[in-house]
Amino acid sequence: MEIKGLDAVLSDTSVKVYHMGTTLKKLGEGHESYDKAGHSLVTNGGRVLMVLASAPDLKSAHDKALEAVSKVDCDNLFHRTDIGHWAFE
Repeated sequence: MEIKGLDAVLSDTSVKVYHMGTTLKKLGEGHESYDKAGHSLVTNGGRVLMVLASAPDLKSAHDKALEAVSKVDCDNLFHRTDIGHWAFE
């Protein structure tokens, strides 16, 4: 599955994206190009990306990370919202 939207995610310098189950693949015309050679970023496994954000406090960083994840576009993408939730109770 093609992963789109990472340019929008990475436009915020306080957000980092780590790749685990991704690879570059030539998909041809009409697909988002990830590099100058025209490769697209695609899933290549189960856990695919880890999105981290920094902010002045933990709650703001959590919210910023979730906002960044919402910009990632990929069919069948699932992300967790419960990680660290206990810190805000």
